[in-house]
Amino acid sequence: MRTADWTDSVTVLDRLTAVLEAFGDDDAELGVTELARRANLPKSTVSRIAADLTRQGCLDHLDGRLGLGAKLFELGNAVEGPRVLREAALPVMAGLREAIGQTVYVAVVEGMDVVTICIVRSRSSQASAAAIGMRRPADASPYGRTIFACATRESAERVAGAAVERSESTHRGTWVASPIVGAASEVLAVLAIDVAGAHINSDDAALDVRAAALAISRRLTALRSN
Repeated sequence: MRTADWTDSVTVLDRLTAVLEAFGDDDAELGVTELARRANLPKSTVSRIAADLTRQGCLDHLDGRLGLGAKLFELGNAVEGPRVLREAALPVMAGLREAIGQTVYVAVVEGMDVVTICIVRSRSSQASAAAIGMRRPADASPYGRTIFACATRESAERVAGAAVERSESTHRGTWVASPIVGAASEVLAVLAIDVAGAHINSDDAALDVRAAALAISRRLTALRSN
């Protein structure tokens, strides 16, 4: 939700963005009143914006409420970076899932946030640390902190090609991550798994994750050179 300094001086694009960003990861549908509250905009303004976005296919009417529309899905899938990254990563992630038996994640860091790009879930997965497209503050979870540390080279284990972090609150949930790099050795994304419950220790998992991250890096370089 926008803060109190959100004034009438904002642009139309600011208002459109505020309405779209009002939808959270768990919000399939929202009413106009709740959208207006989260965007900190007048209800009449949100009603007009919602009508325009609905005509463009960016929002859908669902039993008197509003949900994100198929046009946004189409636009999102047209973004080349995540699309090519998923193409390079998914086969390798599937192999790592079969080898370790745990859910595998790829995420990127944007500012102080972590955004999950793709997931290959374990066959026994009942809960997930993230959802595709989910944006969370990097310091909000062991998952986010591990991704951020690996991507920003702030972990001692990063030198060896993998970062390992343990949850301070439960002392469970050991995350192992390794960077996916580009042709210039820049960190493009991070491959991560939670080895809690797996019949493998974090050191062994780090070797598997590092090898998988290197394989994704090579596939990504090959795809981008074609």
